[in-house]
Amino acid sequence: MSFNPVAFATIPTQTYSDRFSPPAGQQLQAGPMDANFAALNTELRRQPTASSWVYRSYMVNAMTSGFAAGAWTDFPVATWAPISVTVPECTALHVAIGASGYNNHSGTSYLWVGAEVTGSAVRVGGLLLRTRYSYDGGYWSSAKTWRIGTELSVGGVLTLSPQYLASLSSAGHIGASRGMISIMALM
Repeated sequence: MSFNPVAFATIPTQTYSDRFSPPAGQQLQAGPMDANFAALNTELRRQPTASSWVYRSYMVNAMTSGFAAGAWTDFPVATWAPISVTVPECTALHVAIGASGYNNHSGTSYLWVGAEVTGSAVRVGGLLLRTRYSYDGGYWSSAKTWRIGTELSVGGVLTLSPQYLASLSSAGHIGASRGMISIMALM
């Protein structure tokens, strides 16, 4: 189906009454703005848009102890489980991770929260989803858009496993809570 701006040159008289309706018996006429709108509308149809296909993994329990220091480590599954999806027919996936975290062991200590990206849908290495927390902490998030065909394959499985990296770790000085991973298809 192609767009024909001539077919929209005349719009029937509105049947409702409000201040934006044309006077009774008159019709709206096409003008230069209609051609611009048609061009913009055609361009917008080519852009990826969000769909109702959304998956999320939530951090069930806050974690304030048991952190290892110095290496990327998976969160315990009982705290924050990995999420696996089969990549649908779409143009891209929008993925995001967020959590509330802190590491106040020292003025230079930090805590990274991220996700390991694995699965048969992954076409290239190095897909990262990470965010960093400093001494003061806070709620931070990171988001990426991964394209189908270059970074991901349709029909493959994509798994995001929540992980952390702490510079220093001691009970009472480090914590993470309210974590979420979200995966949304863009059509």
